[in-house]
Amino acid sequence: MKFLICCLPLSLFFSCGDNSIVNQSYEFDNETWKKTNKPNFTVEIKDSTKLYDFVFVIRTTTSYAYSNMWLYLISTAPKGKPSKEALQVRIADETGRWLGNKTGSSVEHYIKFSKRKLPLIGKYTFELNLATVENQLDNVLDVSFSVRESEIGKK
Repeated sequence: MKFLICCLPLSLFFSCGDNSIVNQSYEFDNETWKKTNKPNFTVEIKDSTKLYDFVFVIRTTTSYAYSNMWLYLISTAPKGKPSKEALQVRIADETGRWLGNKTGSSVEHYIKFSKRKLPLIGKYTFELNLATVENQLDNVLDVSFSVRESEIGKK
């Protein structure tokens, strides 16, 4: 799947009256994402004819030391084999300016894939793993996951 890294508030993605199918979050102990932490999210798709928007939000502090974050997204369809793809989240530009939505000492970084049709009815799982040489990334607060019907896909 092709991903779009966005730096806009979730309110732009999801209109008033939240019709989310799922809203889940995973908080990291001591603001540290260790390689052993593998946030896992499950969503049950009940209609394979609809289009869906999927959004991951990663929150870091302004003390995060890198300009990017490399992750593996492992997606598993109902009764399917896991598929793994690398994903780069751009955190700051070359001048050090935050690319996410900064509020106080935290910065939200959005990963959105929209208007996706899933082929099967059932439970899908999505797992995020660090894809770094470091065993941990400090100053990472949490990651959240939301799924809702795509506004464009509604008739």
